[in-house]
Amino acid sequence: MKGLLIKDIKLMLKQKNFFLMLIVIAVLMAYAVENASYIIGYLSVVGSLFTLSSISYDEFDNGNAFLFSLPITRKAYVVEKYGFGLILGGGFWLLASVLTILAEFWKRQAVSAETLSASVGTLFAVFLILAVLIPIQLKFGGERGRIALLIVVGISVVLGVAGAEISRMLSFSLSSLVDRALSLNAGIFTGSIAAVSLLLLLLSCRLSIGIVRKKEF
Repeated sequence: MKGLLIKDIKLMLKQKNFFLMLIVIAVLMAYAVENASYIIGYLSVVGSLFTLSSISYDEFDNGNAFLFSLPITRKAYVVEKYGFGLILGGGFWLLASVLTILAEFWKRQAVSAETLSASVGTLFAVFLILAVLIPIQLKFGGERGRIALLIVVGISVVLGVAGAEISRMLSFSLSSLVDRALSLNAGIFTGSIAAVSLLLLLLSCRLSIGIVRKKEF
């Protein structure tokens, strides 16, 4: 698995100009706008999505057939992809959080609660994105994977709109429920979200292992 990780890191370094451009844009935006907390989500999500590109690189020109002729297991391959995604997403999340906090200090502002909540929420969002997108990419590949992703996004939007409409009809506010949960015990609430995110990530990893084991190269 160490060799797979080195391979993906070397692939990433070939795109270093792209990542440097992202970081430069993030730095400029952090110091140019009043509220820079959205940069945390911007860098974290874009960074973690490179995991999907690494899967596409492996599939290109029937590369997987050669890859699995080496002494690696399919389980190790999948676990490495999740690990690589967490390293990338976590690394960019940490970088973006530090940039945002430094920008707020530079503007002589205290670190806002919005920045802290955006930072924590983005980390859980990275977990969720990896949990959803990696199995789709492994199952359908590049082109069909994009179609499957659009379907998933469409279903999510429809469910979100339907849920908002139902809550409006029932005079139920999700945001007020979240605020109430945070006021009771923010630590327990955050820990619960973290536990659910990690559980989804583990279930997604098991699903992806099953997908790769059934594939023929």
